[in-house]
Amino acid sequence: MKDTSLAIVGIVIVVLLTLLIFLTGEKDEIVFKKIELSEDISINNLSSPSYYDTILKVGMSQFQMEGMMVNILPLSENAKSQFDGDLSAHLRYFDERFYLFIDSMEKSQAITVISHEIIHMDQYLKEDLVFDGENVFWLGRSYNLSSTTYDVRPWEREAFTRESDLDQKIRKLLID
Repeated sequence: MKDTSLAIVGIVIVVLLTLLIFLTGEKDEIVFKKIELSEDISINNLSSPSYYDTILKVGMSQFQMEGMMVNILPLSENAKSQFDGDLSAHLRYFDERFYLFIDSMEKSQAITVISHEIIHMDQYLKEDLVFDGENVFWLGRSYNLSSTTYDVRPWEREAFTRESDLDQKIRKLLID
C-alpha cells in the first residue's frame, strides 16, 4: 500500500512539474501579428533567430529607409571582448550597406536592441554619425573610440533617448 501511495505521489509530482515547465515556456513566447512587409528594404539574415529581419524591416519602415540593404550577422565573441560593457549588437555602415552584428536573444529584447541600432542607421544616413575606420565623427566632431567610453558617446546617448519611441511603435505593429 505504501509503495502504491509513493508511486502515485511521484507521478503527480512529475505531471505537475511537466505542466509547470510547459506553461512557463508558453507564457513568455511573443507571437507576431501577420503584417505586410516592405519589399523595398533588402535584408539578408545570416543570423539566428530568424525573426530579426521582421523586426528590422518594421522599424526601418518607420524611418522610410526604402532601398536600403542590410546584412544581419552573428555577433562574434571577439567583438564582445573588445567592448567596455555588455555588447548585444553593433552596426557598421559602408558601401551604402548596413551590417548588423547581433547576439541571440528572445523577441522582446530583440525589439529593444534592434530599435537602438535602427536609430544608429538613421544617424548614419543623415551623416550625423560617420565612421572612418578609426574615428567616429558625431555632428562633425571627431571621437576616438578607444578613449571615449560607451556611456558618454553622444550618438549612444541619443540612440538610448530615441529608441523607446521606436520600440513602442514596433511593438504596436507586431504584437499589440
